Amino acid sequence: ADDDQRHKLALLFIDGDRFKQINDTWGHAAGDAIITATAQRLRGQVRKTDMVARLGGDEFAILLRDISEPSQVARVVQHIMNAMEAPLILPDGNPIVWSLSIGAALGKSSRSAEGLLAQADAAMYHIKALGGGWYLSPLWQSQPQSEILQAGPDAVF
Repeated sequence: ADDDQRHKLALLFIDGDRFKQINDTWGHAAGDAIITATAQRLRGQVRKTDMVARLGGDEFAILLRDISEPSQVARVVQHIMNAMEAPLILPDGNPIVWSLSIGAALGKSSRSAEGLLAQADAAMYHIKALGGGWYLSPLWQSQPQSEILQAGPDAVF
């Protein structure tokens, strides 16, 4: 690939849906168990060269490296959504299905981390406003932000 196609990044901003309701209903031990299980599932869906971080509460970020096509991001997000379909088991043994809202931003490695995070965060909050449970990404940075790539339309849980 030429230099223009190398060193592209994708940043996923991930927020759990209805986390406060889960904490209020089943308690903080259940919330902690869900966060731990979600982190494990997220790590299981990315490459070793990618980075998964918990930002706080029920928010996570994933940095995907060496991304050349938006379809690569869509595949990773679909794997994450599929992994989240299996119920999480709460400390009391009860299963719960927890969905995620995911915003994505794509750009070159020279782009600021703050800019990518802000773009992914804005996409995720747009998803939250629509009810959550799926993913939205502005297309490659050369496209207007109003144009979007939607993946997993049946990933609404």
